[in-house]
Amino acid sequence: MKKLLLATIVGIAGLVSTSTASASEPCYTYKLVTCYETVTVLVCKEISCTRTLVEYDHCGNPYYVYLPYTKTVEVPVTKIVAVNKWVKVYE
Repeated sequence: MKKLLLATIVGIAGLVSTSTASASEPCYTYKLVTCYETVTVLVCKEISCTRTLVEYDHCGNPYYVYLPYTKTVEVPVTKIVAVNKWVKVYE
């Protein structure tokens, strides 16, 4: 019984795999092509800034105090990235 089942499976697989392409069907293959695309990415940068404060001395006269600080800002950066695509090639 097992031999008969195995023989029918092999026979069906042989019929399926030996099918021929007709003249109306196009013959093509796939080829891996590298394309380049432009991508915008946000990059964090630190910027140094100065904050100005008004303080008063013991006599009540105002004077300016400059305090440095850093702040993080997201900056858009344009990059070119390689992308692989499968393309149909007709023979």
